[in-house]
Amino acid sequence: MLLILSILVAVAAPRWSQALKTFRVQNAAARIAADLARAQAAAYNSSAPKTVTFAVATSQYVVGGVTPLNRSSGTYQVHLSDAP
Repeated sequence: MLLILSILVAVAAPRWSQALKTFRVQNAAARIAADLARAQAAAYNSSAPKTVTFAVATSQYVVGGVTPLNRSSGTYQVHLSDAP
């Protein structure tokens, strides 16, 4: 019984790992697309430029001139390496 379970885990683990990576990439892409659309809408509504600055080395970006979703003021900064 233990042998069968070990074989199942050995087969499923790589697939689970790849599925988790795919989910994280898709989630990050959706988040970036939504934040770009939000910055565009904010720029249009305020007739003022908004910036999105990517820091690839640290897997994060900052949306300038846009209020963060989780608080009433401050910098809208997203860390893509954080758990979704």
